[in-house]
Amino acid sequence: MLESMMQDLNTPFLAALTEDLHVLPDFLGNRSPIADPKAKGMIPGLTLDTSEKELALQYLAAVQGIAYGTRHIVEHCISHGHHHQVHEK
Repeated sequence: MLESMMQDLNTPFLAALTEDLHVLPDFLGNRSPIADPKAKGMIPGLTLDTSEKELALQYLAAVQGIAYGTRHIVEHCISHGHHHQVHEK
């Protein structure tokens, strides 16, 4: 569905579909690396649209938000001397 939306809207890459929809997934606080249990999550760009396409965009934005949070953790660890290796199967 997202790929067909990308073609319909003529976007250059998949992530561009959520240029106006973002998810900061700290709904229950942030445990790492900021360690702020009072941090608040938010979804700027959320609309009242309940279509399947909008749900797909919300899912993509949530996955992107989690990925950025994971990247933040890894970069923080590396900057403090921890090095990670990813082993592919």
